[in-house]
Amino acid sequence: MKIKKLLTRTRGSDRRKALLALSALEERISPQGAAFMEEAVQAIPKLLDTATHSMTPVRVEILRYLADAYEHTLGTWQFRWDDEPAMRHHFAEMVACESSIAQSYRDSIPWVMPLLGPDNSESVRGSAAYLLSRIRESGPELISTLRQMYDEQVGEPMKIDMMDGVAHLSLTLGLGGACDVQWLRAKLHDHSPVIRMGAALSLLAREDGDERDALERIAVDARPEAEGALRQAAWMANKSTDWALERRPR
Repeated sequence: MKIKKLLTRTRGSDRRKALLALSALEERISPQGAAFMEEAVQAIPKLLDTATHSMTPVRVEILRYLADAYEHTLGTWQFRWDDEPAMRHHFAEMVACESSIAQSYRDSIPWVMPLLGPDNSESVRGSAAYLLSRIRESGPELISTLRQMYDEQVGEPMKIDMMDGVAHLSLTLGLGGACDVQWLRAKLHDHSPVIRMGAALSLLAREDGDERDALERIAVDARPEAEGALRQAAWMANKSTDWALERRPR
């Protein structure tokens, strides 16, 4: 099926058909999440736009795919360009495609930001936070927004997404300050095992030193009571808890 037709079906009112179209589209433009294909230059901007429409039945799934793709797929061709100088002539076109895709993500920030608002469902808000927190150009202002959202009367899966977003912006992208790290570390002592596990996993993914053992113990101790809520978080979609425990800085 042509890319254009798959994109149209992701906007359709039939959720089952939209999910099937999205799955087929993902495999066409980023097979097994390994690298973007040239067709992604056309598809990613359309998906970003589709995710902003409230009538889209699979907007949560689209947002989560886009966030996963940004974090784990975008940059593959650039890595190969850097790693294999003798083969650069083979990668030049795809590096240019990645640059175009990255710009599409940056351009989408003003459209996606309103999805953080309280008039959206918690699953949409958490998924939008997951996506935006991966894009450096969202800026340090997003950290304070996520912390404010955490303080709202929202469910614990959404709070997990807020913590991971703050961790990524602060520690992975280096946009936060000491107060943001302190805020995260305070959650390690929360009365809720869900919050303790979410904080521990968010910090564990950015820690490659001696503290990993202590953070892992906190997460493992909380796991029996917290795993159900954890698996509802946007950044955990289609992933296992064991995967989350093994995350390391990239």
